[in-house]
Amino acid sequence: MSIPADITADGNVRLGNREIAIPNYRIEHAIGGGANGVVFRARHRYLNRQVALKLWFRRRLKDRRDKFRQGIEEARKAADAELVAGSRAVRVLEAGEVDGLFFAVTEYFEGITLEEWLTSRQWTFGLRYRIAWYLCESVAELCRAHLIHGDLHTKNILMPTKFDEEQVWQNPSVLDDIQIRIVDFGTSVFTSRENSTARHWRVFEETLCRILAPICVTKLFRAPRPASSMLNETCEWYFDFLRQVPKLLASAGVYWIKSGEPRAIDMAEWARVLDSGELPLEESFLGYRSWPYGVCYQPAAV
Repeated sequence: MSIPADITADGNVRLGNREIAIPNYRIEHAIGGGANGVVFRARHRYLNRQVALKLWFRRRLKDRRDKFRQGIEEARKAADAELVAGSRAVRVLEAGEVDGLFFAVTEYFEGITLEEWLTSRQWTFGLRYRIAWYLCESVAELCRAHLIHGDLHTKNILMPTKFDEEQVWQNPSVLDDIQIRIVDFGTSVFTSRENSTARHWRVFEETLCRILAPICVTKLFRAPRPASSMLNETCEWYFDFLRQVPKLLASAGVYWIKSGEPRAIDMAEWARVLDSGELPLEESFLGYRSWPYGVCYQPAAV
């Protein structure tokens, strides 16, 4: 979706025939946009602080939702989330109204989306496993506070722009401080809590599948799944899955994603896959010499 916003020489935003001046902020350029508005990189005119600024407005003619109300709800949810230790949510700095539109200002994180990060190079499975674990930890911390993101896809997770994986493996302690940020919290204002919660887990699981490819989350793990409304129990279900990944990689019933489609394989085919090199499980693939001991650890009690 193209971004229908031009930046004036004065640092204001032009939307169609309207010129929007955000009090105290100079807009530098658009970072991205979705169905609910546009996010800009901006700078405080007096403090010279770089920030991210989101402006909510209707992007589609068929979208009849109240964007002002939606912006308030999303900003409140993000503000609540950032108070939760371990949530990795971006920090909300300010929010307000300008020319009938709602805006919110958050910390600016120098990074790229998880979507861009995953496709930027062939990261080792061990590193992607750790990122999946971090994400699960963040979701669990939010669930303990009875908060859910609601739309945790790969474009709402930010990864550091500068990331040297070779340096990471030479100094494993770096793994304990990989900075990721969760942005753009969705709301359940226009849907029932059940539908919103079910969507949250569906999108979260799709994101895990993207991170952990070539394995498929739902096809691999056979433990009974809790109801989507049982937040803490569902988080523990995903932690249990992550703990089992090393065993699942080396056991029968593993699912191999080829050309984007998961398919079941039996023990004989699994052995053939390993022997053929289609799914190499050596150090260069996993990123750990002592897999799984370098990554498979216990999370905090959920």
